[in-house]
Amino acid sequence: VKTIMTGAGPAWMSIGSANGENRSIEAAKSAIHSPMLDVNIEGARGVLLNITGGTNMTLKEVQRAADVIASSVDPDANIIFGMVTDPKMDDEMCVTIIATGLPSIEQMSLNDDGIAEFLRRAISDEADFDLPPFLRPSNRQAS
Repeated sequence: VKTIMTGAGPAWMSIGSANGENRSIEAAKSAIHSPMLDVNIEGARGVLLNITGGTNMTLKEVQRAADVIASSVDPDANIIFGMVTDPKMDDEMCVTIIATGLPSIEQMSLNDDGIAEFLRRAISDEADFDLPPFLRPSNRQAS
């Protein structure tokens, strides 16, 4: 975790799961396109990848899921991979991604809901964290 996270900037986490014949590929795609991951992970330079499945999960399925993730990030990305077998998963596979080293906020493919502006304000040095929000100048109402 330290290798991927240290000095890498913001981290984005996503989880995808699937059942059935192509569960490994579908779980990986679901993680990449998850509503939780509101950015494009293309260009990520660090990835923590965990794949969890039942006792019937094969190494070939694990490799397929890892290939989908690897093809979606920077070609030179440092990908640290783990696999867990959980008998409770039955026919389900779950792919968890933590991506770091993403391009700057301006370069990211964010949705149009104002998230980029929200992030800019949230991480700006101009924020006055010593004052509660209702006392900050931008929130005061004229009397």
